[in-house]
Amino acid sequence: MWTKRGDAKSVGTLAQQRRARPRVNDFGGYSTDFWQKDRPPDTEELVNSFRETAYACSILTAVGVSSVVIRLYSSTPAGSSGPKAATGEVGEKQLTYLRQQKALQSRVNRGRRVDEIVEHPALDLLEHPNTSHSGTDLLELLSLYSDIMGEAYLKIDLDPILKIPMQLWPLPTHLVTVKLDENDKIIYTFQNGRKNREYTEDELVVFLAPNLRNPYLAGLGALEAIIQTFRLMERDNAYANATMRNRARPDIIASPASENDIITPENAEKTEQIWNRKLQMGENGKFLVSTVPMKFEKLAQNARELEAIARAGLNEARVCNAFSTPIALIKGDKINRATLDAALVQHARYAIVPRVRRIVERLNHRILPLFDNKLFFWYDNPIPEDEEKIAKVRNLNLFSMYRTINEERDSNDLPPVKWGDRPWAQNGMAQVDENNKVPNADPSPQQDPKKPPKPQGTGP
Repeated sequence: MWTKRGDAKSVGTLAQQRRARPRVNDFGGYSTDFWQKDRPPDTEELVNSFRETAYACSILTAVGVSSVVIRLYSSTPAGSSGPKAATGEVGEKQLTYLRQQKALQSRVNRGRRVDEIVEHPALDLLEHPNTSHSGTDLLELLSLYSDIMGEAYLKIDLDPILKIPMQLWPLPTHLVTVKLDENDKIIYTFQNGRKNREYTEDELVVFLAPNLRNPYLAGLGALEAIIQTFRLMERDNAYANATMRNRARPDIIASPASENDIITPENAEKTEQIWNRKLQMGENGKFLVSTVPMKFEKLAQNARELEAIARAGLNEARVCNAFSTPIALIKGDKINRATLDAALVQHARYAIVPRVRRIVERLNHRILPLFDNKLFFWYDNPIPEDEEKIAKVRNLNLFSMYRTINEERDSNDLPPVKWGDRPWAQNGMAQVDENNKVPNADPSPQQDPKKPPKPQGTGP
């Protein structure tokens, strides 16, 4: 039988299962290095790797995902009475944004009426999914599990009478095993302590990151995609920690000043104790006078240490790229405001938006049909707007009389004003009249009858 993380029957206790389950993301496994030697990461390695750069990148994106406003809309035929629930008006700007989304083409075309639902059990469910998590917690966990493990699972608790979702429970991905039964039906086994609970596809909402090897049962998270680089970073850090903790390699070697001088083992040990007592525990840099003639040789960093220092920055950049996180947001030193603004836009466009879209589309597919097929979730645009560019376009529209003030205000969901229905001309910002003609705002001065007319061709 094909399983994603091994057959649970072949292992014993839960602790053994956690260590023994490999992540098999294709029909026969795969290796993560060029030489086909390194094994793919198992669930425990991925969970334990949720630290350092992987933690910084994934948690930064998760916080951004949970900060995005998700709204509930209703799509009905044009001319219909609309939904019976409490609704809010959808402004022109928001409607234009919805019509630009490819996933909503059939829901928000010009032949449909779109209303925002402001009170509904689905909104309550998204805000309070269960008794242990808030809506922010839920979105953060879905984003983190997808990035670190490649998959996320929500268990649906239905009302026994109304058959609508009442609670959503996130399942720890590393405790879920996926397999196909004899009828090619997908079975999800959640291993909670000594009890195993099996779920079908109808009982869960499954979120899978794109995976070319197995697009149906397993996702490929950002951490697994960059696992070789992350393992190298871990080894470099472990080597540096061991070196700092052990300090078996001395920085200076003291030897007799000449070949005729001899330092006995007793004197060498006594000298080492004196120096360690004076210089250890952060006392480097103090002045020390030796009572015997000695020759000192300072040891520089070896090539391996210098290579690790140079490699650290490159590996950190690779991990950030895998998580679609600009490294400027991780290493905040030596960046200016323009660089920071560009990094925030890049992070929102390539990290936050794809994850929010995947979450919302899965909820639209699995949760909202249990309430009403006319409903759909969608998110407000989290990409920061270029305020300077928007102001320039608005001024160009007004000064060229392409749009009126009220049209610009309506595109920003602002109420109209009495003096904004007709365009304003550029010469002194005079408003056109009812015939769309520009009045003469600066008429030529009348000739003073007391002064003789000015001769033609003469000077002033």
